[in-house]
Amino acid sequence: MKQLILLLLLSVPAWAVQPVDPLFTQTMEALQTRSLTPFSMKWSPSGRHLAYLKPAADKEVNELWVLDLETDREIKLAGAGKKTRESEAEKELKERMRIGGGGVTFFSWFHNSDRILYKNGGKLMQIDVTTGKKKIIPVKLKPVLFPRISPDDGTIAVVSAGDIYLINTGTGANRRFTRDAKEAIYNGMAEFDAAEELDRYRGMWWSPDSRYLYFTHVDETKMAKWALPRDTAFAPQYQLQRYPVSGGVNATVSLHRANVKTGHLDLLPVPLKGDWYLARVHFMEETPVTEILTRDQKDLYIYQYNDLEPKVLYHEHDNCWINLNKSFHYFKSLHSFLWTSEKSGINQIYLENPEGREIQLTNGKEPVLRIDGVSDKTVYFTKTRETPMENRVMALNLKTRGITMVEDPKGSARVSISLDTRHYLLFTSDLNHPMTATLVQTGGRRRIFFKQTKPKIQGLNPNVHIPFHFTTSDGVVLYGVLDRPETLIPGEKYPVLVYTYGGPHAQVASNNYSPRNELWYKYLNTRGICVFRLDNRGSSNRSRAFERAIYHNMGDLELRDQIAGLNAVCKNFTFLDRSRSGIWGWSYGGYMTCMAMTRFAGQFKVGVAVAPVTDWHLYDSAYTERYMGMPKENPEGYKSSSALSWAGQLKGKLLIMAGVSDDNVHFHNTEMLLNKFVETNRFPDLMVYPGKKHSIRGRQTRRYLFWRISDYFISNL
Repeated sequence: MKQLILLLLLSVPAWAVQPVDPLFTQTMEALQTRSLTPFSMKWSPSGRHLAYLKPAADKEVNELWVLDLETDREIKLAGAGKKTRESEAEKELKERMRIGGGGVTFFSWFHNSDRILYKNGGKLMQIDVTTGKKKIIPVKLKPVLFPRISPDDGTIAVVSAGDIYLINTGTGANRRFTRDAKEAIYNGMAEFDAAEELDRYRGMWWSPDSRYLYFTHVDETKMAKWALPRDTAFAPQYQLQRYPVSGGVNATVSLHRANVKTGHLDLLPVPLKGDWYLARVHFMEETPVTEILTRDQKDLYIYQYNDLEPKVLYHEHDNCWINLNKSFHYFKSLHSFLWTSEKSGINQIYLENPEGREIQLTNGKEPVLRIDGVSDKTVYFTKTRETPMENRVMALNLKTRGITMVEDPKGSARVSISLDTRHYLLFTSDLNHPMTATLVQTGGRRRIFFKQTKPKIQGLNPNVHIPFHFTTSDGVVLYGVLDRPETLIPGEKYPVLVYTYGGPHAQVASNNYSPRNELWYKYLNTRGICVFRLDNRGSSNRSRAFERAIYHNMGDLELRDQIAGLNAVCKNFTFLDRSRSGIWGWSYGGYMTCMAMTRFAGQFKVGVAVAPVTDWHLYDSAYTERYMGMPKENPEGYKSSSALSWAGQLKGKLLIMAGVSDDNVHFHNTEMLLNKFVETNRFPDLMVYPGKKHSIRGRQTRRYLFWRISDYFISNL
């Protein structure tokens, strides 16, 4: 017995989780209940109403609200409703879209009246927002997924058990439209790669005249199968997920046109050899237009289909990869479509003619970030300011080609513009001021729609956010932000924690307000830890060359930039203790943390990796192949970019946290890395979350997760 006790004592780690700090609990309570903001803004076709979802403060559900622009009244249309079990397809789409909570999740405006279609408590509902009258659409189908309203408002296309049904809006009578769904074959839904990596979340499109329904047919029968536990019940259930692993077999996707009256189906052919992705579907009047991306994502084709025959309207090539956009808009009067591209080296706006004539509409030094709204005469867009940390909203006159300022606030701005462009909702914030949403009538009055507040928590000390930039040894300017206590103890040296994402299509250092950065980082500052975040090469909102610098070799330059930034900020602010530096991140940031603690061992004392990719052979094809190419074409790149290759060099304290049911970055990533640590006698710490996916959701789960992270750094830095 004495020997057993001695053995147990020797096996206890030096770090043991401390009881939850009451100040941390108060901080998380404020973060989870007082920083809730409206989202999923959708303008009514009439321009009179703005509908949106708002999280309920006391429970994890989303409520449907509407704002009447004529009366300035906010009205709650729907609450939580009866709790029902969501289908796996709904859960997966919410995970792809990073939407949490129950209640109302998806809703749509009817096209010709101020009515909203939504699903609540398992029922398909419609509500007239002018009268408040609700009506159940009596659909005898379960489940009813992804409803799409026809432009004439007479029919709703839905998916149930993988097949498409057409529902009469008035009576609820349904007609089955496809009949070939079975295991791994389905219609009208976006496949994994499209939803997770291409920002295409739908698989059905109505023609403008409501005569045709265009839909995807997806065949996943030849794809790899991954076993995922679904829950943590006494009788656990498992799911075999068809997953498009890098270098493996992708889903076979085809696009079809269905005559709504006759039911006749036609295939829209794609004249390309090899694999490709259906990225977007548009219309030029009644004619369908598709954006097709080759599997290597170096070539994008836009096809127009007249009488089902594809004609190339536009082709773009990039030697590394093409970033997709959501800029396509057809101008009938100009016989041209709007487009954005990085082909000049910086993202700019173009007008493309189907006959091949191109007009570049912007030519600034700062990249265009997005198209916000379009009218017959004006294009509204957002671009960065002099630095990538701030942006402004601009208006482009299509006739004169003149560009004017619409909004130029200090910090960051984004807008949601009504369909008639008479109103827009302006979201502004900076590092020191929470988000304010201002409702603006074009050329007219302004009023505050929503304003975040800073919770005052007793015991949480004030902190300051300091923008920082430096120049790398090869002449590239990088930008970051340092969060530190407002009052420093003279002579005290403070540990510094680096937060990173580090991968493409993301920016972590900008002049905007984040409740997490404000509250959780303020808590860490109160406990004596400074926080630094930096955008390395490979991240977004800069130039084409800046992002593509990591091509075929991830986990190297990104971390060299992070280490250079850490050295620079510690040199500039002498109260920082470089020897006590930590790093943490989620997803790609978790991968960065694993690589930091192994490939760049000794640079960081402590790391926390949440849901990390550990080897790019294990991640999905659309993302991985875009940046790394095919495994057989870049074997050395895959090897050097794998945390498995460097596991034996682990130095310092590393905590890995992962959801066992993660269907995006599979738990197998963590298992593979743990095996390497066992083989090489390295001893990380581990926390797993049974039944949780990539986002590791749940109010208590998130509190538990962030306390483990907080305590790990407080105890070990």
